[in-house]
Amino acid sequence: MQLLVISGSHQRNSQSSKVARHLAQRSVELQLFASSEVLDLSASTIPFWDEGAFDPKHEQWKTQLSELNDQLRAAAAYILVSPEWHGTVPSRLKNLMLFFSSATVGHKPALIAAVSGSRGGAYPVVELRATAYKNSRLCFIPEHLIVRNVGEVMNDGEPQGEEDGYIRDRGDFALRGLAEYARAMATMDRSILISKEYANGM
Repeated sequence: MQLLVISGSHQRNSQSSKVARHLAQRSVELQLFASSEVLDLSASTIPFWDEGAFDPKHEQWKTQLSELNDQLRAAAAYILVSPEWHGTVPSRLKNLMLFFSSATVGHKPALIAAVSGSRGGAYPVVELRATAYKNSRLCFIPEHLIVRNVGEVMNDGEPQGEEDGYIRDRGDFALRGLAEYARAMATMDRSILISKEYANGM
């Protein structure tokens, strides 16, 4: 099974990308996934929403979205790592969710990992659960992570203190759960669940 970890921050070398790399590495170290990859949206060249995205004659869109679609389709599970910016999810991450249908990511499990530089982090969890699954049919698992005081945890090397040890252990627990969902959901016949007639959620 392949895991795709999406770092939703716009900032280069962000704390979100650090968390994404940590979770991707741990997923392989724990032998939960055969491989893992990080999609860092700070390096994304995906334009913001444009109706041309669905025009087959628009070559730039077709090329960009085809490559990304293949990357998303290959994954058995996802982690969405989102910083909390003014109590919301960064626009690039929300933008990404607009482009892909249930045929690409539908009925596959996803873990939300919210990131805060202080004691926040709950709002991205609420926003993604409420607004990021309707048409994509992405299945957020019940477990989620909130990585608080992110500058002090999940850094290279051994855990530095009780809080760092706790969030690393909690991350491992969440990864194990995600892998179980991925294994179980891999046996589903997704063709039954994906409909052109009912492409959008109600």
